[in-house]
Amino acid sequence: MKTFREVILLFRSLKEDRATRNAFFILLLATVFILTLSVVIPYLAAGSRYEPQVRELLFLAREESLGEQYSRSLSFVSSLAFLIGALTQRSPALFALSVLFAFIWLDDSMQYHERVGTLLSRAFALPSVFGLRSQDSGEILAWLLALIGMTPLFGWAWLRRRAGEAGILAAVVLCFLLLVIFGVVVDMLDVLAPSGSEFLMTNIEDGGEIVVLALVTVIAIGLTICAQAYLEAAAQLTGPETARQPRMAASHHDSRTP
Repeated sequence: MKTFREVILLFRSLKEDRATRNAFFILLLATVFILTLSVVIPYLAAGSRYEPQVRELLFLAREESLGEQYSRSLSFVSSLAFLIGALTQRSPALFALSVLFAFIWLDDSMQYHERVGTLLSRAFALPSVFGLRSQDSGEILAWLLALIGMTPLFGWAWLRRRAGEAGILAAVVLCFLLLVIFGVVVDMLDVLAPSGSEFLMTNIEDGGEIVVLALVTVIAIGLTICAQAYLEAAAQLTGPETARQPRMAASHHDSRTP
């Protein structure tokens, strides 16, 4: 319950900060503009002589498309902003989030899960399950290995958390789970989907990822600005036992006062 209250307080603090609101509207406009270009223009160019060039430039499935470049930029900015927050607030939680989104940026930039997935599927002759390819099994395993590798870091961050940091972790990890749904679950559904649905499924997968990353970037930027105020406010969300301590201390002090 307290973590939920911290999440609500976090978004309220971000909403009340003018600079964070400006960042939100700028990223909202940029995201809508890029997604509109990435969906509408390739659709209109289908069947024309310009289709190959348009798809290479704008179709979200292309690694060097405008949308993919924007997605990488969002994950990089998120990682950097969380790192700044970690350094200024001496926060293990923000540092762990910085590492997580640095990995997401690395994965997008160097196709970690595709390349490692290929190696794993070949090295261990992974089976095809539930209609998925051996390559898909390897990619899922590559993601699991990366998450297992980061588990100690997040365990340390959780054990070292202070008031307010559970709310930050909960909000951003929820966003990460949405990324997993779009990046893994929808990607696997695309493999199972009937032919001819590539355009729709790709736009759902990559478009959803971009929207979630834009939200994370707003949170990360906002925390570089108002993390201190938020953490101080979160410290006031105390339970009954903690809330009694100042009064008890005050009574003890009064008893010694002549």
